[in-house]
Amino acid sequence: MTTSQSEATQEKTNLPERERERIKQAILNSVARNTNYPPDELAKLTCDVICLIDSYKY
Repeated sequence: MTTSQSEATQEKTNLPERERERIKQAILNSVARNTNYPPDELAKLTCDVICLIDSYKY
């Protein structure tokens, strides 16, 4: 893989901070409307998703 290919691949996997925050806000809005899960399970799933989003490089 060349340097330019490596950089292009890295750009595809990077998630800018602004987009990361927008995704988290959309998740929190969805969670606020979701009443199908017990509160403790919903809280755990939400935390897991936010941690996953935060794990992406930027």
